[in-house]
Amino acid sequence: MNQIDHVIIDANKKGMAEDVGTMHGLNCDSDNFLVKSITKQKLIRTQNNAVKQKKWNQSNLQKPAKLKQYRSCLYNKLIGKEVQQDIEEEWKNIRETIIESANEVIQTQNTSNMNGWWDESYKLIMTQKNEARKKYLQAKTRASREIYEMKRTEANRVCKGKKGIWINNKIKQIEATSNKNETRNFFKEAQFF
Repeated sequence: MNQIDHVIIDANKKGMAEDVGTMHGLNCDSDNFLVKSITKQKLIRTQNNAVKQKKWNQSNLQKPAKLKQYRSCLYNKLIGKEVQQDIEEEWKNIRETIIESANEVIQTQNTSNMNGWWDESYKLIMTQKNEARKKYLQAKTRASREIYEMKRTEANRVCKGKKGIWINNKIKQIEATSNKNETRNFFKEAQFF
């Protein structure tokens, strides 16, 4: 076997490269192997005190029933709290009450997976394909190669099918928002493509 994969690095940064090698076990669905490079670099230390903010489910806020329920829940919780003399303590109580009410009624928004077509069945097919590849790399026989190619073809076929259905559904959804004259949602969803 010839090693045809290389790593290119600037001459002034060649001292950063510690080790370079090909990874035979990883599957990048190609006859080439992945090249791994270990580098060391001095980074400037920065303080990151950013607080991760919750994303509230805005669709619940647009429903009048949920909005009314949120307002009544917030009102009932604020009535039950006693008034504090210190303004900081009062603000802390109000803030906690607002967050508690929002958690109960509005709830947080689910983080959407960019690949909506990726599900458990496809994950299972990919693991089977990767196992077949590992077996082929361990014992390079004609039978193991045929099994690997069969699994690879099946995975690609399922991927194309699921992705095509998902894209068609996404386009229909964008057309529906366009027909409803929801300009903001239309451009938000069209920006995905």
